[in-house]
Amino acid sequence: MSVTSNIKTLALSLGLSIVVPTLVFAQGPAAPAPAPAAAKIGIVNIQEAIGATNEGKKEFDALQAKFTPKQAELKGLNDEVEGLKKSYETQRDKLSPEASAAQAKTIEAKQKVLQRNYEDAQAEFQQAEK
Repeated sequence: MSVTSNIKTLALSLGLSIVVPTLVFAQGPAAPAPAPAAAKIGIVNIQEAIGATNEGKKEFDALQAKFTPKQAELKGLNDEVEGLKKSYETQRDKLSPEASAAQAKTIEAKQKVLQRNYEDAQAEFQQAEK
């Protein structure tokens, strides 16, 4: 059985552990009706419960290691966009209208690429986390 399978089994067993009240039936017509049992409800943070196990920690660490290069790539792209913005702000008054528009267009295009890459990486991470 794989680690992922073990985690799914753990999650399933934790997710289904609900206390069900016991129904008591009267023995005869003269027996008084018992008071209904109070329902007990438990709330389990399944991600926290799985993450607290040794296997869960190992899986999470492996997942983090898998996405570390992507995080570095996104940070580099973000730093590049921020650098272009600062450069543009300091040089905007000195640039011709055409050069200013071209640089603004470049910044906007890089921001779109950064946003798309970030959203893709986030979706991929969430899917792998599940």
